[in-house]
Amino acid sequence: MIVQFSEYRKLLPFMQSRAVEKLSTKTNESTKLRISTYIVDNTKGLPISGLQVGLYKLMDGEWTFLNECNTNMKGLFINPLGKMDCTIGRYKLRFDVDKYFTLRRIETMIPFIEFIFDVKNVNSHYHVLLLLSPFSYTIYGGT
Repeated sequence: MIVQFSEYRKLLPFMQSRAVEKLSTKTNESTKLRISTYIVDNTKGLPISGLQVGLYKLMDGEWTFLNECNTNMKGLFINPLGKMDCTIGRYKLRFDVDKYFTLRRIETMIPFIEFIFDVKNVNSHYHVLLLLSPFSYTIYGGT
């Protein structure tokens, strides 16, 4: 099919707007805020599955519950936000350590661990690593 230049010029603005629309849609989908955790049992050197993790957001001076889930077989808690639209602000991950160790009949002195962090860019991926034993832990986060 041969298109004359004058016809092509008429279609150009439409084609450009469609290309920008597709690009912005892809960008929004791929850059949505993501939060994930990885938890390792430091005494065994293995991922911890079944540890309950809660996600909260500080709103009007109070912690608001957003979601809760158990870590999977690989020790991961991936994207607890699901399809929620999230904003810049202060978030908290709460790890229910006591429940995890009690179910396994392991004594611990740590009832829970809370990791509070600020989301300054909703187009980022925030990842928190927790190395855990019954009497100590190391936690750090990155983007």
